[in-house]
Amino acid sequence: MSILRPSSALWKAARRVSVFFLFFPGEAARELRAFLENGGIRCAIFPDSAEALAAIRKALLPVLLLRWPLAAPQETTFLRRLRRMVSWVPVLAMGDPKQSMARIEALESGADFFLPLRNAEEELLAILASLGRPTEPSASTLGSVGLRLDWKRRSLQQGEKEVLLTPSEFAIMSHLLSHAGRFVLAEELAARLPSRRKGGAPSVRLLRVHLHNVREKLRRGAMGIRLRFVQGKGLVVE
Repeated sequence: MSILRPSSALWKAARRVSVFFLFFPGEAARELRAFLENGGIRCAIFPDSAEALAAIRKALLPVLLLRWPLAAPQETTFLRRLRRMVSWVPVLAMGDPKQSMARIEALESGADFFLPLRNAEEELLAILASLGRPTEPSASTLGSVGLRLDWKRRSLQQGEKEVLLTPSEFAIMSHLLSHAGRFVLAEELAARLPSRRKGGAPSVRLLRVHLHNVREKLRRGAMGIRLRFVQGKGLVVE
């Protein structure tokens, strides 16, 4: 059975999210919206970032679709503002895959995923389904450093303090904390990042971006730990 049929398991999981289009060319947005709504996914197109932000704050599981590259400075400012929100909002950028740096630039600017603007319906559906699929209700406690990873909320907790993480950040912290007390190579961590393309090699450059974001979140959350890098040895949690 084709995964594009509305009865497939992927559609059922994807229907839990709400998809918001912003900074998107009209025709492309309308075509994608029709595809998603045909499968029962809630969608809305916003020409204004303020309206989009208001809708995002009200939605239970919002997902933001952006056209890439962003065309104006205020669009980049909005993306940075979105990344400072307490709750994590998945951002999916769509652009021309022939532009060799487009994927890297989008991910380094705050997007969580990058897809071609055309003919990527199956991969888009798979991503939305992964975001809407219920996670295990149990949480793992990592007593070695007094921290707790909550797999359902995708967060790092310590007492009453909590830091929300993106999927890539969560994968990094999960691996580091499960190997607390030893150095972890950058290549080893990069291999843990969620794959953005089939057969794509782990990107140490992209890992550095995620590590920077994690360090900032740990600092702002006053979690009392730090990630230290030692040349020739790797990364360790202290």
